Amino acid sequence: MSHNLTLFGVGTSRTMRAHWTLTELDLDYESVPIQSRTGETLTDEFRHLNPRHKIPVIRHGSFVLTESAAIVQYLSDTFADRKKLYAPRDAQSRATLNEWCYFIMTELDAGSLYIARRHEGLASVYGAADTAVSAAKTYFLHNLEAMTPSIDRGPYLFGEHLSGADILLMTCLDWAMLSEIALPKPAENYRLRIAQRPAYQAALKRNFPQSRS
Repeated sequence: MSHNLTLFGVGTSRTMRAHWTLTELDLDYESVPIQSRTGETLTDEFRHLNPRHKIPVIRHGSFVLTESAAIVQYLSDTFADRKKLYAPRDAQSRATLNEWCYFIMTELDAGSLYIARRHEGLASVYGAADTAVSAAKTYFLHNLEAMTPSIDRGPYLFGEHLSGADILLMTCLDWAMLSEIALPKPAENYRLRIAQRPAYQAALKRNFPQSRS
C-alpha cells in the first residue's frame, strides 16, 4: 500500500533514524539520496522544504517534517503498530517514552556527540578543540552509565517492545563507535543485539549505499 512518503537524506546517523523507522514499520517510501555538505541541501528546491538546509526531511503527501526525532515520533504515531514499534497512547506512558527521547537527543546527541563531531571530524570548519572533545566524550559515557539499568533490563528500553527511543539510542551508539568511544559492556551488548534486527540491516543499506555496495 502506497502512503506517498518521500525521505530526503542519506549518509548520517540522523538520516539512519528515519530510514530505520520506515523500514521497521514496513512502509514503502521514495528515498532521495542527498547528503550533507555536498551543496545538495542548498538548492532552492530543497530550501523550500527545509530553510535550515538540514537532512533528514520527510514528506508525507503535502505535509513536510524535519528533525530526525520528530520524524521518528510522527511515523510511530501515524502508522502505529504495537507489534512493530512501541507507541503508547496514554499520557503517562507517552511522557515516559518522550523523556527517554529528549534525554537521548539533548544529552547524548547534541550535548556530547555533536560537540565531538564539530571539533574533531569537522575541525577544519569549526576549529579544533581537544579539551572540548575530551569532555564531550566523557560526558557521553557518564550519561550512558546512567542508562545502564534500563539497558540491562532488555532486550529494549521498554522490555520486549522496540521503540523510537531505541532507534535514537542505537544510532547514537553507532555514532559513538565511529568517534572511537569505547562503549561499556552493557551498551555494547545492547548494540550488538539490536544490530541483528533485519529492519536495521536493511536500513543500513539504504542509508549508507556507498559503503554497503
